Amino acid sequence: MDQRNDRCLPITRPRHDGSTRDKQVTFIIALNRTRNVTHAATAAGMSRESAYRLRARPSGAEFAAAWDQSLRFHAGSRIRRRT
Repeated sequence: MDQRNDRCLPITRPRHDGSTRDKQVTFIIALNRTRNVTHAATAAGMSRESAYRLRARPSGAEFAAAWDQSLRFHAGSRIRRRT
């Protein structure tokens, strides 16, 4: 723990697989823009396979939910454009 302003703050350590919150956010933003998992993974500095592994893990539930939301958003926009 790190002592700052008399409060204990957790020390952020990189995950053993290299995944960080910043990489996850970058991936989701890139997925929103490109609609392509491979491109989004590259933008985030991870492999396509590691993105899918993170998505499948219980600890990746928030990441999976954001990914699903991105896909639903784009699916809805395609339907709206066709009508």
